[in-house]
Amino acid sequence: MSKMYDNYFDHTRPGMPYTHSHPALDGTYPASNAVRSEEKPTAPEDFHPGWNGKEWVNLEDHIGKQGYVNGEPHTVKEYGALPDNWSDTPPPQPFHPGPDYEKQEDGSWLRVRYTRKDFMLWCGIEKLTMINAAIAGGNVLVETVKDLLMAAEFISIKDPDTVQMAHLLATPQGGSILTPADVVRILAGQTIQEPEGVAA
Repeated sequence: MSKMYDNYFDHTRPGMPYTHSHPALDGTYPASNAVRSEEKPTAPEDFHPGWNGKEWVNLEDHIGKQGYVNGEPHTVKEYGALPDNWSDTPPPQPFHPGPDYEKQEDGSWLRVRYTRKDFMLWCGIEKLTMINAAIAGGNVLVETVKDLLMAAEFISIKDPDTVQMAHLLATPQGGSILTPADVVRILAGQTIQEPEGVAA
């Protein structure tokens, strides 16, 4: 005679997941929360057995998975499909402007204060190379502008000195390193994607 098992399930939880098995005793009937059979229930990876009232089925196993439901942090505690409105990524955070930003008349926020690295990113590798070449060639004006930029903790597009430095780099005396369009972009508070190889 084959060995029989009483396979227990938790009828209080969604999907009535399998909990454990126990050898069946001869001359007894299984408990109301158990199914007697010759084999213990199994499930493929990432699934868990569950009793649907007629047979064992595969319940998705996301137990312990952390994510967000309706934007709120959530940890999965039950077997089954992920909750509605589930997301693996956090919701976008609201913008909290700091002293680097200034609110415009249309309600948008303009960044008016930057670091020296931001200015270098504005210039890009090609123009930074031109600045260094001008300095190597003895252009004192370009060297002075670069020294001022490197010494400044912050550079403000509202600061007359910043405006003057940008315009100087666009003049023939400054090597015409920046174009008028570059100056307009810089003083409009616009940034460009960080080029590879640019370091602070």
